[in-house]
Amino acid sequence: MRRNILGIVGFLLILGVVLDLGNKISYLTDWSTGEMWGYNVFTLLSVFGGGYLIYYALRKRV
Repeated sequence: MRRNILGIVGFLLILGVVLDLGNKISYLTDWSTGEMWGYNVFTLLSVFGGGYLIYYALRKRV
């Protein structure tokens, strides 16, 4: 049950980033200001963190 919830949270993290980046895809190429650094780091952590949560939820239970 816990893994299912983590998988859903991971999916929502990635889905939120994808929906948000629909209009702002060029933001990931702009690292000039502190605000952009924060936005880009949060975006990348959300994608990789969400991917790990999905992996953790779907991996074979040992």
